[in-house]
Amino acid sequence: SSQKNTGINFSCTIRRPLHAFAYSIKKVIIPYSWYPVSSQKKNTTFRITDSTSTAYNVTITAGSYTNSELATQLQIQLNNLASTDTFTVTFDGKTGKFTVTDDTGNFQINWTHA
Repeated sequence: SSQKNTGINFSCTIRRPLHAFAYSIKKVIIPYSWYPVSSQKKNTTFRITDSTSTAYNVTITAGSYTNSELATQLQIQLNNLASTDTFTVTFDGKTGKFTVTDDTGNFQINWTHA
């Protein structure tokens, strides 16, 4: 058989005809998953004030990210701002911490809801 998994939709194609009255499924694994970054959790948006004291709302797309993917997503969103600052976001696997820097060394993040 061939299988196609597209998130919440699943299909299975049987390539050769089976002559049977009924079919049964022997095993199904349904992972319990959710988006750690979501508007329901109110953690998709924060404010950042750049080196010119201009405040911006930064929005991250809801989803499930690896640490590396989240660092990349944050960096992309920060550098898409109209700010002239250039941001870098990294993740340290040993400490489990993200580091956000910019080329001026002068910015502020407000993690309360933007």
